[in-house]
Amino acid sequence: MKKRHLLVCLLGLILSSGWGTSAPSYQADRTPRATQTAPQRTLVEGTDYELSSDRKGLASWMAEDLATVDFTQDPILAKLEYIDARAFMMRSSVENVILPETLTSIREMAFYYSGLKEITLPKDLHSLGVIDGDITNPFAGCSNFETIHLSPENTHFKLVDGVLFSASGKDLLVYPAGLATSSYKIPSGVTRVIENSFAGTTLKEVICPKSLREIAPLAFEDADLLENITLNEGLTAIGWGAFKNTQIATLTLPKSLQIKPSAGEYENPFLGMVALTSFTIAEGGNFHLKDKALYLADRDVLIALPPSSGHTAFALGAKPAVLAQGAFAYHKTLETFSSMHHVAIPLRAFDCCTKLRKVELQSGTPFIATQAFIDCDAMESLIIGAPFVPVLEDEDAFSSVSATRFVLHIPASLEISAFEKSEPWQAVLKKIRVQGDAETVQNVVLQHGKYHSLGATFTAESFRSSSPSIALLTEKGDQIVGNIVGTASIYLGKEGRGSLLFVQVAPTEAGMVAEPWLDRFERSFAAIEQYEKNVAHRKVVKEETQFGGRMFTFADETRPGVSVTYLFFRDVASEYATVVFDTKELYATHKMDTFLQERYAPATGMDLDGETFDGFVRPDGVGYEYRELNVSEDASAVINVAYFFSDSYAYKASPLPTDPVIASEKIGLRVMGDQLLLPRDVESVALYRLDGILVLHSSQRQATSISLAQLPAGVYLAVVCRTGYSAPLILKLMR
Repeated sequence: MKKRHLLVCLLGLILSSGWGTSAPSYQADRTPRATQTAPQRTLVEGTDYELSSDRKGLASWMAEDLATVDFTQDPILAKLEYIDARAFMMRSSVENVILPETLTSIREMAFYYSGLKEITLPKDLHSLGVIDGDITNPFAGCSNFETIHLSPENTHFKLVDGVLFSASGKDLLVYPAGLATSSYKIPSGVTRVIENSFAGTTLKEVICPKSLREIAPLAFEDADLLENITLNEGLTAIGWGAFKNTQIATLTLPKSLQIKPSAGEYENPFLGMVALTSFTIAEGGNFHLKDKALYLADRDVLIALPPSSGHTAFALGAKPAVLAQGAFAYHKTLETFSSMHHVAIPLRAFDCCTKLRKVELQSGTPFIATQAFIDCDAMESLIIGAPFVPVLEDEDAFSSVSATRFVLHIPASLEISAFEKSEPWQAVLKKIRVQGDAETVQNVVLQHGKYHSLGATFTAESFRSSSPSIALLTEKGDQIVGNIVGTASIYLGKEGRGSLLFVQVAPTEAGMVAEPWLDRFERSFAAIEQYEKNVAHRKVVKEETQFGGRMFTFADETRPGVSVTYLFFRDVASEYATVVFDTKELYATHKMDTFLQERYAPATGMDLDGETFDGFVRPDGVGYEYRELNVSEDASAVINVAYFFSDSYAYKASPLPTDPVIASEKIGLRVMGDQLLLPRDVESVALYRLDGILVLHSSQRQATSISLAQLPAGVYLAVVCRTGYSAPLILKLMR
């Protein structure tokens, strides 16, 4: 979603005219029709056009006096292999294009918003508008585009009633925007409608076949007469902005439709449906409605509030929810938004909410994404009620707010200097006012593994946390324990009659080795090199070719034997990074075991490559794997801590104690050599891996020690039950 919407928004600002309504001149056969009535004048490279650096493609068309461009009449253009991205974009003079037989590819946005009416596609053309492996319509925005001629020898595409499909008929590729029809029934057998395929058409009604499984992003963008689309049962995916700027007022979602996270984030497929007033959902489907807002049925994710729902205020109550990207975007009447819980503000969350005045986050927010409040010109205040500085991804989140009217309200206990440590916040603070007058939520600061009394007993049903893995409710229900380093809000009691806590779990171990740079969107070499230099204090010590990319190793000369590696493809790092310790002793010296245990919890899930994992994940979805590599019998094992992004994950039941253990009672439970020494009155001993798997159990009463010699290397939890004690003793140990 983030890659393309910037250009789309720019084009929307540049173009203010309506879509054309010219009558079509469709030819039913596949035979290309030559429309050149006179010889084409001599073309001059550098004046009329520019070639790509390899001279195999057209980089840019500049001539303004030719309505018909016949590549076959020019000795240079007749040999070209591709039309490069944006080559004809916004060239209004070009109406008819005849491509050479040598052409194999038309790249993305090649003819966007041009005056194109007619085009002839050659026999060897096989690639159309490909972006990151996905096919897109390179003719989007051509409001007068009526006719496609396809070489009868082309085996990669086919025409049906003037509409371009893949040869198999499974992908609908291009519905020319100038076809003057009001209703269209997508043919049976089509499984996918590609990106921008219906962009700018004058259709009022579209009927989807039972075979359809996917509608790609922006598929019907700017089809501004479209009032009705019948979605079929069997449809499973709709891409973001698929129906942007249409006139659809009510949308019925089939039972089969799913919305899954992308790179760990949920997106609003219905972004920009400015006329939408309500959803209708199928019983037993994957969604539920609350106050007209669309939520996932199986988890608390708010996908979308219809832009024309009529709301002037919207509040997230005692039950926490995750916001999808663009969840409130383009809402016409929304003036105020409030959330009790500590909720992240994702990409374009309130984009183009032109009447939004006030946003109140009672428990603050961990993160404000780029363009979160873009084009919110009327916004007057953002209230952050927790003494915590959120991460600001980019200053453009507030680029549209008024410098004279907008005020950031923060707790009196939170110093402005805390914001100034962040470059994006520094830029924002230069143009807005800040007041330390926000009402502050009750704040609890815990160290990892420490307990806090709640002053009363609560059940799981009356304990609602924005991030349940951060602080756990004990079995008795009267305390919380710091489980993972991070921040969360907790609502205790019944809605409307409960109390709100903001909990910060702080580490006991600061971490001597900085973790690698992991960002879902910004992974350029420049960004990583800056982080490694300025934050981690590491520099490049090795560069090599690996796996078809370039592998860079960074190290800090003051910490010999420790390094970090990244693998780059075309200046973008992969979703994986590794910290390497040359020996187990170095790993222990740098206290990495404690550092990781405080920030990550056992979880299962799927990474960005679709591979399942059973490992450890922190609340932002970053996971790690611990690996020991034995390079020789004589040398100590090399330790790799491999970090990755999870696409989806679920925490396992925590093996941590459910009640606090008094420190003095732990005396006698310790490791000495290969022996686990036990206290008195032992009933049983159980050893678990950190993923919850039982590896050793002994019920030998009055035992004084247990041998660990046969255990594989790793990190374990020892759980010791004793006669006369209700709570077990817990010890984390490393082999």
